[in-house]
Amino acid sequence: MNDTDGNDFTRNKPSRDEPAPYESAPNRPARCELAPDDVALGEAALDDVTLDDVTLGDVTLDDVAVEEELRAAVLRLDPVPPQLETDAMQAFALRTLDAELAEIAFDSWAEQAATRVRGSGAPRLLTFRAGTVEVELEVSGRRLLGRVVPAGETNVRVQRRDGERVVRTDALGRFTADALDPGPLRVRVAPRALGPVVTSWIRV
Repeated sequence: MNDTDGNDFTRNKPSRDEPAPYESAPNRPARCELAPDDVALGEAALDDVTLDDVTLGDVTLDDVAVEEELRAAVLRLDPVPPQLETDAMQAFALRTLDAELAEIAFDSWAEQAATRVRGSGAPRLLTFRAGTVEVELEVSGRRLLGRVVPAGETNVRVQRRDGERVVRTDALGRFTADALDPGPLRVRVAPRALGPVVTSWIRV
């Protein structure tokens, strides 16, 4: 049917086989239109969900993915030497139970981290303290120099994972251990009238 201007009134009129257009009502919620590809039967449609859409607290899955990639790159380019893992386990197994552990009070590598990275060849200086006992060490290549305070002659045990070497201090508490094999070691001393003291593990 046309009006006097030629407009067709039936053009936009729904047929009996077609549902009427959705009409909004004041109390009717907004209609959510879903495309067929957005609905999956039997499983959630997550193809459009990105890593930025999901967070674990303040950390996004994107951050986790980057961390995993960095970890894989480090393991590939700079893996942990198998011998280092063995040394660490041996060091833990050989921890002392009958001597006081001397805490590290000074480490030249910690004071000058850049020197350690650049490998200038300067000796490593360490100081350990336990009560009134002090053990000063200088690691230079495969040579270990040391001094025990209080000064006096006593035995110094340079302990390794496969044994130990016993050296003697002089009257000033000084001692030397040469030709040491590479690897972790610790120093155990028992100054006169004092209990035994052992340092933490270091590497030569």
